[in-house]
Amino acid sequence: SLKLAENRVAQAMDLGAEVIVSACPSCKSNLRLGAAKVGKERRQRIQVMDIT
Repeated sequence: SLKLAENRVAQAMDLGAEVIVSACPSCKSNLRLGAAKVGKERRQRIQVMDIT
């Protein structure tokens, strides 16, 4: 699931997104981990937020 999150984060970054929003707590956690890894590799930043 972490690899999937990394792919989703990379796709969002490719589209120019600045924020990813999720209503699922475990998805949000995985997306944050993915954002940290991908962001470090790309030297980009994307914020992961909870919709609730």
